[in-house]
Amino acid sequence: MLKKIVLTGGPSSGKTTTIKRVVEYFENLGYKVIVIPETATELILGGLRPFGDNALNIVDFQELVLRLQLAKEEVYNLGANYLNDENILIIHDRGLIDNRSYVTASEFQEVCQRVANQISYEEMQNRYDAVIYLETSAQFYQTENNAARSEDVNSAVAQSKKTLSAWMTHHNLEIILPEADFSQKVDKVIEFISQQISSPHYHKQGKYLIDLHDPCLDDLQKGKILKIEQTYLASPPNIEKRLRKVITEGRTSYYFSVFKIGNEGKLLISEKVISKSLYEELIAFQDPQTKTIKKKRYISIRDGQKYTLDIFADNENTALLEIAGQLNNLPSYVIENVTNNANYQNHNLASTTNQQLLLTQ
Repeated sequence: MLKKIVLTGGPSSGKTTTIKRVVEYFENLGYKVIVIPETATELILGGLRPFGDNALNIVDFQELVLRLQLAKEEVYNLGANYLNDENILIIHDRGLIDNRSYVTASEFQEVCQRVANQISYEEMQNRYDAVIYLETSAQFYQTENNAARSEDVNSAVAQSKKTLSAWMTHHNLEIILPEADFSQKVDKVIEFISQQISSPHYHKQGKYLIDLHDPCLDDLQKGKILKIEQTYLASPPNIEKRLRKVITEGRTSYYFSVFKIGNEGKLLISEKVISKSLYEELIAFQDPQTKTIKKKRYISIRDGQKYTLDIFADNENTALLEIAGQLNNLPSYVIENVTNNANYQNHNLASTTNQQLLLTQ
C-alpha cells in the first residue's frame, strides 16, 4: 500500500510541526514515511526569490517551483518503489496545485503551458490520494520558524484563503481549522490519514434535496463554479464506470473513473485524465438505460466544511447538496435528507426511468 497525501495551508498554519508528529506516529505503527520538502522555500533560501532585491517575475518563479517539484516527486516516487515496502506513506509538504494560489488563473495557465510536455493541470490535481489543508489563524501567526516567510499577518490569512480555493476541487479534501490546543489539530490530521490508509476506504457523503427558491441559498452559489457533463458507461453489476467533461476557469478536462459499489458506499478504484479523442470514443459505450447528466457545480466552504451544490440543467426548482458527514441543524433550504435514498444517487438520476425525479418535487 502506497498513499500520497498533501499537507498544505497558509503561512504559519503549523505544517512543519504537524509533519514531524505525523512521521513519528506512523513510523511507530510500522509505516515507512517519506516526506517531500516544500519546494518554494528551498528556492527562496537558495537565493531565487519573487520578492526583494533582484526579484524574479512571479510567473518565472512559479515555473521554477513547478519544474523542481515535479523532478523531486519523480525521484521520491522512484525511491519509494525501490524500498519495496508494503506500507509506504508519502507526505508532500505542499503539492503542485499550491502554485496556483500565488498567481492569477491566466498566469498559472502560462506556467502550465511552459511545462506542458511534462504534466497537465488535471494530472497535477489527481496525482494525490488526499489533501489536508491547515487553516492559518491571525491569532497564532508567527514568522520565527521560517526564514523564507515575508508576509504580514493580514497577507498570510489572505494567502491561506487562496490556497484553500486552489485545492477546493480536489476529490478528497480535508479542512483542519485552528485550535487553541495545537495538539488537537495534529490529532485530527492523524485521524484523517488513518482513515485514508484503512482498506477499503468507502466514500459516502451526506446528501440533501435543496429548494432553489430559498433566499438563504445565495451564499452557496458564490463559490467556485464547474460545468459538468456526466455519462455512465455499460458496466458489470456493482461496478460503475463514469465519464466526466468538466469546464472550469476556461479549461476543459476529461476524466474516466471506475467505482466499486458496496453497502457502505462507493469505493474509487481508479480515476484517469483522458484525452478529448478518447472521451469521444468511450462515450459511444454509454449505458443505453441512462442519459448524460448536465449540471453546474458550486463549491464553497462554511465553518471548515466543504459544500458541493449541484444544480441540474432544465431544473429551476430543486438541487442536491453534498457534504462530508451530516448537517446537524437543517437550514431552511433543505427539503429532505436523501443520504440513504438510492434514487438520488447520480447514476440512478441518469436512468431514463428517473429523469423526472427532481422535477416532480
